[in-house]
Amino acid sequence: MSKLTAETLKNEFWNTLTELRAGSISPSVADSVASQGREILRTVKVELEIAKACNAPATADLRRFAGLIPS
Repeated sequence: MSKLTAETLKNEFWNTLTELRAGSISPSVADSVASQGREILRTVKVELEIAKACNAPATADLRRFAGLIPS
């Protein structure tokens, strides 16, 4: 399994959509993937808001997720 980054998350969303359209996965599986993705993005958003409120830089993990620094 590859590292979780914004790019790999986006690719997984597109793969899920493609598989759903092709009928190779059920809507409930696609919904589960989407739900997990939303939670990951919500967590990233909250971490960024906290860093901003503290006038601190984003953590290395967040910058890595965004592809701003190498994994």
